[in-house]
Amino acid sequence: MQHVADLDWWCPVTKLYRADDGQHYAVLCADFYTAQHTEVFLADEHGNAIDADGDPANGLTALVRWDEQLDHDEAVARLSAWLVDRSEAVAQ
Repeated sequence: MQHVADLDWWCPVTKLYRADDGQHYAVLCADFYTAQHTEVFLADEHGNAIDADGDPANGLTALVRWDEQLDHDEAVARLSAWLVDRSEAVAQ
């Protein structure tokens, strides 16, 4: 997974990554007094969010969320493993 850009217009500490298949992901690593978690959102190549569940009525839904704060390297590694597990489960 390749770092594309820092997403300055998103919540602080959000970065855009491109996977080998061309899909983009916005990775938010929140580390604030009031919030410590990691979320991954589907995104387009410009860093615009894509709602993971396709239902705008319930707000922007992350593709995956971990309730622990990770750095971006850890988050990308975990995301990569999660995507492999997910694709294997779908293939079965």
